[in-house]
Amino acid sequence: MTKTKIHEAIENLKRVVIFEYDNKFVAFDPEVPSWIGLTRKEVKILQELLRSRGNTISDSESLKVISKLISNYLLLNIPDISEHNNRNKMEIRPSIYYVKLTNRCNLRCIYCYNNKDHKNHTYTFSKNNELKTNEWIRVIDEIHENGGREIVLTGGEPLLREDIFRIAKHVTNLGLELSIITNGVLISRRIINNISNYFNHVTISVDSHLEEINSKTRGKYILPKILEGIKMCLSHGLDVSINVVVTKYNMENIFDTIQFFEDIGIQRHNINLIAMLPVGRAKSHLEISVPIKELIEKTSRYSFKKSTLPNMRNAYFERIQRKISCGALRTEVLIDVNGDVYPCRMLEYPEFKLGNITQKKLHHILYSYYIHIKQLNLLIRLKSNIYHIVRHVYLDTYVAGDVEQMHLPPAEG
Repeated sequence: MTKTKIHEAIENLKRVVIFEYDNKFVAFDPEVPSWIGLTRKEVKILQELLRSRGNTISDSESLKVISKLISNYLLLNIPDISEHNNRNKMEIRPSIYYVKLTNRCNLRCIYCYNNKDHKNHTYTFSKNNELKTNEWIRVIDEIHENGGREIVLTGGEPLLREDIFRIAKHVTNLGLELSIITNGVLISRRIINNISNYFNHVTISVDSHLEEINSKTRGKYILPKILEGIKMCLSHGLDVSINVVVTKYNMENIFDTIQFFEDIGIQRHNINLIAMLPVGRAKSHLEISVPIKELIEKTSRYSFKKSTLPNMRNAYFERIQRKISCGALRTEVLIDVNGDVYPCRMLEYPEFKLGNITQKKLHHILYSYYIHIKQLNLLIRLKSNIYHIVRHVYLDTYVAGDVEQMHLPPAEG
């Protein structure tokens, strides 16, 4: 590392924000954006570097901490990031593709980001704009050719697609991992064998183990069907996760819900608590949203006397340390129902659209010079909204976004 690069890194250290909670630290660089877990000792080293303006950088421990941040994209200048990505295409060679087969759904969850009206019929979206079976087969071939390793079928409710198992069979024949995100209502004895044959992982959305709570957000009388679907998947040896959207309706019983699903066979690391996104239908129900900080504080006061659950706070921060930076374009991509390609699930907005799979090959969309510029613009746009994004993404991965934050203060003395 050259002396110039070292001093640039020290200068850029001023923009880094440190999130602290219960002696756990996360360094976040809003210019990139990127984040990584730190120890208290590493934070003190960074404080001393700021105080001395880098004069102690010759110390081996200081060099190690700076190198750690730089290797995880913190402290870099934006041109350096763009240059690095141009040299190393693996950085924009995603391995996980979220494939939205349909926007249609058999439920009308009150917080759904995917549906903005409350019409009283079953399917509130037309299937006219959905890609046909042969088009999805071609897209899957291109995903395979471009190094994709896993496909996640999502929606809407993907099980509404009559051709879903034909598509799933093609994915598995190519040797790719295949997952599905479903509300679980349509899982039945008629299709469970197909699900078991083609899918490696099933994620089912459910907000409570109690009918009176689950019905408030997801609809009345569907909980028994969801629970039956979960149990069928477990009995067939499938790896099952559940997504629980945390609201004021289920907040007080959230630990009972976690314990219930652990007791029926869901692995505790597969129970995902999700913050309610303020988009779509949720905009009309913001009064039931729960700040992440409130949930974290609740977990810190909760005593798991009989539960085998670990301290949830620590589990969350362990995941943060593993999730070192934004995965947009680098590890994941979303392909919408009509073939539009987006950097990730959280950025399905017109300004982030990269192209359409029916008009260009996936390879051209991902690797053209235009997309390198798009990626740079993406980083710049994220800078202005990053706190909002970090605050509302999956709670089990990015909990730091709404806890106490501080810029690095000077070291005492």
